Amino acid sequence: MRGFARAELEAALRGVGIGPGDDVMVHSSLIDLGRPEGGVAMCLEAVRGAIGEAGTLCVPTFTFPFCRGAPFDRAATPSTAMGAFSEAARRDPAARRTRHAIQSLALIGPRAAEMEAVETASAYAAGSAFARLVERGFKILLLGAGPLSISLTHLCEEWERVPYRYWKSFAGPVRMEPGADFAERSYAMYVRDLALDPRLDERPLCREMAERGLWREVRLNGAPVAACRMADFAEAATARLRRDPFALLSNGGTVRAALG
Repeated sequence: MRGFARAELEAALRGVGIGPGDDVMVHSSLIDLGRPEGGVAMCLEAVRGAIGEAGTLCVPTFTFPFCRGAPFDRAATPSTAMGAFSEAARRDPAARRTRHAIQSLALIGPRAAEMEAVETASAYAAGSAFARLVERGFKILLLGAGPLSISLTHLCEEWERVPYRYWKSFAGPVRMEPGADFAERSYAMYVRDLALDPRLDERPLCREMAERGLWREVRLNGAPVAACRMADFAEAATARLRRDPFALLSNGGTVRAALG
């Protein structure tokens, strides 16, 4: 596995337009970028250095085991399958975590306190932390991860009420503050209908955005480093869904036929 140095990562960040004052939500798969010289800490420092003190870093710290009965302790429960970069950011002493037991975010920077205070039953509801990221001008930044990792897609699917998802409630023990007792809380998710097997594929959407100058991408060790404005992504995805509610699926025709 080829390594990469901080200077190479910094050059890639500049290449996709990440700079001082940017607020960014990072989806990462560092293993696809190669072996970072200086480890995950170097990557975290490089991104924070690129956006500076005026920028806010955000990462997904989702915990889907809650849906299967596991308790959620906001201060202590690690993220699940979100990657080493997200977990390193969550564990940073400066990080603040949002208050959703299934789809939380960890943030470092000036916007963190605002997002931490938000509580909504659905992580993508109007007024949610995700919705506020869009409103506040955050960018999506992919580090090695592909478009399939972009969580904002689910906000668009939920708001447009795509027919291959449905509402489902999940309840379990939650501790929001250190030292507090666990309390039962309920959350809502607009989940995929597994019987329909809907398969998301945001790559055509990203290609369309690139043609319009709204998506920038470079390669580091053959893996993508890409960025766009969350608002641009949400607008483009929503436009597609309004034309065709199956437009973000690779097997949209099959799913449409199954629904009759």
